[in-house]
This record gives sequence, structure tokens and C-alpha cells, in this order.
Amino acid sequence: MGLSPLGTTVKMIMDRIRAARPNAKFPRDYLVFDIETTGFSKDRDLIVEIGHALVRDGDVVDKGSVILDWTSNPNVDQQALMDSLVRVKQQIEYDSGGNRTGKNYKFTYEMLRNEGANPIVALQAYYDWIVSLREKQYGFVTHNGITFDIPFTSVACNRWLGKPLQFGPAEVFDTAVAVKASKSNNVPWVNETIDEFFVRVGKTPLKGIKYALDTVCVPEYGLQEKYALDMTQAHTAAFDCLLTHLLFKHMLDVSGDDASAPF
Repeated sequence: MGLSPLGTTVKMIMDRIRAARPNAKFPRDYLVFDIETTGFSKDRDLIVEIGHALVRDGDVVDKGSVILDWTSNPNVDQQALMDSLVRVKQQIEYDSGGNRTGKNYKFTYEMLRNEGANPIVALQAYYDWIVSLREKQYGFVTHNGITFDIPFTSVACNRWLGKPLQFGPAEVFDTAVAVKASKSNNVPWVNETIDEFFVRVGKTPLKGIKYALDTVCVPEYGLQEKYALDMTQAHTAAFDCLLTHLLFKHMLDVSGDDASAPF
């Protein structure tokens, strides 16, 4: 029996990654990361939470997140911050007809102020950690990170730290793009790198192709039942990192990939 469309797509991607990075520890060792923001504009909006799941030998060894407190930053328009938090909550929790979506956006101005950390210190810590993991040949896994989380975080680091966050060739695996590609029969073009493939498919609008992490991928691939997941935690960065890890683990399984095999 042959591989499923998702399995075939993931195998193709992993073959390309291994060819580009023969000495990498990926997919045995990797960092999943996710951000929550005050909106979709990387130039105007802010990161309010950064989450991670560190994976070694296929298992999560560390998972967590940090809330970023912008309420005392003199370079942030506080009224604009308040308005953005209210606006994005409305966008996530209600559809255009005013009906509840079932999704939750937990972040409020008071939460940032009471539970948040210094945003510059938090950004610097994650920046340094990612740099050190790159040096150790780790991989990085995101869901829709190629088109959102990575460019957003890179701009934020450049804006607040004076240096953009950068990744090298074939260091990032985007689970959202893998799902999107498998459902649309997209494969790399001749002479197209795997990074160019991720960007092209990630940015291409494909009518009817759905790949949302919590509402599509989790139920479609049976992750909630398999791992007894509490989906009320969705849209918090640490939990979304766990979901992305479990989705990636499923992808490796259906592709027949042996993550423990030596390269």
C-alpha cells in the first residue's frame, strides 16, 4: 500500500532537507516556536506571547511561553495597544456576522501588565536561544511560520534589538505548508529550493484548501482523540507549539520517516 498524499509530500520535503543539511540533527532534535500578536501587521503590531517546545530524540523535553509586557514601554502608543487587543479579540472570537467562532483570545492590557515580562529581555533571550540551536544543527518547526511567525519575529527583533532573526537554508519545516501542498498536489519546481517551495506554496491563495492547526489539522488527523488534548487551550503559544509538534510527529509517521535513523 502506497503513502497517503500527506505522507508523500512530507517524504519529499524531508528528502530535500536531508540532502541540503546532511549533518543536521533534524528531525530528531528541533525547536517548535509560535507567537501570538496584537494583529497581522509585522510593521505596526506587537508580539504579546512567544511559545516553544524543545524536542530531543523525538520527545518534548521543555515547553513553555512568556507574555510580553508592552504597557510600560515608552516607545509604544498605549491607547493603540489597548485598541489592538480589543480588535484582535473581536476578530478571533466572532465571525463577520457576529456569531461566536468558538475560539478564544485571552490577552488583555491588564494581563500584559500583571503577568508579562520585559519584552526586550524576552525577545533577546529567544533570539540568543535560536542562534545557539542553529549552531548545534537543530531544526525548527512552525505552523504557518514561513509566511507569518518568522517574518513577524524577524521584524520585531530588528525593530527592538537592532538585528533581524535569520534562518539558514532548509532549517525550517512548516507543517501548514506541508498540509496545504499535500491537498493541492504542489511539488517543488525544477531547481527550486525547499525554502523557495515553502514560501511559494505558503503565499499562494488556494481556494477551498484549509489547514488551520486547531480547527482542521487536529480533527482531520485524529490528534485530539489520540493525545486527549484540551482544545480550549488553543491559541496560546505553548499549547499551539505542542499541537504543531504532534502534527509533525504524525507527518513523520505517515511518511514512513525514521527520525532516529542516522543520516
